[in-house]
Parts: sequence; C-alpha cells; structure tokens
Amino acid sequence: MFCKNCNALQKPNKNINYYDILGIDSTFDLDTNDLTKKYRRLQSILHPDKYASSSENERNISEEYSSVVNKAYSTLLPPLARGLYLLELQGVHLEEGNVQTNPEFLMELMERNEEVGQANSESEIRAVSEKNKKMLNDLIKEASKAFKAGNVEEAKEVLIKMKYFSSIEAKIKVLKINKGYME
Repeated sequence: MFCKNCNALQKPNKNINYYDILGIDSTFDLDTNDLTKKYRRLQSILHPDKYASSSENERNISEEYSSVVNKAYSTLLPPLARGLYLLELQGVHLEEGNVQTNPEFLMELMERNEEVGQANSESEIRAVSEKNKKMLNDLIKEASKAFKAGNVEEAKEVLIKMKYFSSIEAKIKVLKINKGYME
C-alpha cells in the first residue's frame, strides 16, 4: 500500500484479492467481527478525507483504495457473496440461466414462493421468514463443509440454492415493508 522508501500511498494492485486486501485468510468461514475491525482500520488509514491536503494523485489513489476496500468488505461480509467470490477465485462462475437444478428443489422453491404469496398476517409472514432463514442458515453450514472439504462442485450447488433462497428472503422483506410489519 505504501512505498517502503518514501511512505507515499501507492496505486492498488489490480490482481490482489479481497482477502489479501483485508489481511484475512481465504476461507468461507471467517470471523465477521474481525473482518469489520480490519475494514474500519483500513478505512481510517485510506479514507480520502485523510488526504484532503495531499497531492491530487494521492487523493485519487486514496479514493481508489477506499473504493476497493469497500468492495472487498461488502463482498466478504455476506456468506453468499463470499462463497461466490471464493468460487470465482477458483475459476468457477455461476452463469444465469445455465444452472441445473433437480425437480425436488424446484418444487420446494415453488412451494416457498407460494407460501410467501399467501402470507398476509404478521404471524404468517414471520413464520415464512423464519422458515426461510433457517434454510439459509442450513445452506451456509453446508457451504462451509463443502469449502472445508475442497469440494468445489458441492459448494457451487449449495450456493445456487442459497441464491434462490436469498431472493425469496428479499421478497419477504418487501412483503414486510408493504404490509408495515418491519421487525
């Protein structure tokens, strides 16, 4: 980040990964409190306001670094984005419309979407939300096991499911807002 000779801020390396930027191990399981501390520490060092009286070049580099650090943090904090990033680091990309899913899983998704569509009362919405959050938590545990075992294909399958259940969670959130049932 800084020149060893003059201590000036250097341009970010385009090839450095988000884990390296934040100084943490490249794993699916991470301590989010530690991640947040490291993010805040870096932002306190790199924030553009710290470089207000510096040269235009240093201000620009600071803005660039701050942006990269923000992107790294927002990618590594949520488990789904973190898992997708880990797959990406291994050369695996999930492409929309090119995903194979089994019929039982599709049926489960249809049922869950139907439950969301039929939920009207606060208790019904809460029940659907809790059921979906439990599924997401179970999938996070499965993803953790797959990554620990180095099973990229299994991790990919689990993350595909997480994407679907995350989209259902987003629908539930909108439903809560529309019905005025925010927690």
